[in-house]
Amino acid sequence: MNSADERGNPHLWGHVQEAAQTAAAADLERPDLSAGAEASAEALFASVIDAAFPAPHVQAYDVQAAICVMDALATATARRAELVRDLAGLGSSAVIPPAG
Repeated sequence: MNSADERGNPHLWGHVQEAAQTAAAADLERPDLSAGAEASAEALFASVIDAAFPAPHVQAYDVQAAICVMDALATATARRAELVRDLAGLGSSAVIPPAG
């Protein structure tokens, strides 16, 4: 929930902390932070996106927050894929960070 007074599903507008956490994870080289952001985004956004934002009242900012978070996660995933490709030529001595 976004606040102690909120009931039901949390509102999505302004809920972009997963995007910030994903950026911090990349900057700090902390895949554990990225894993937490992915888990939170999955719990909050996945079913809403899959159902095409089924709430009776959807604000544009709800959709924007979902796009912001999912774009940040996709970018982080792309960065990780590039790192794996770069390290692939280094042989068994290369250390590839966990997927998170």
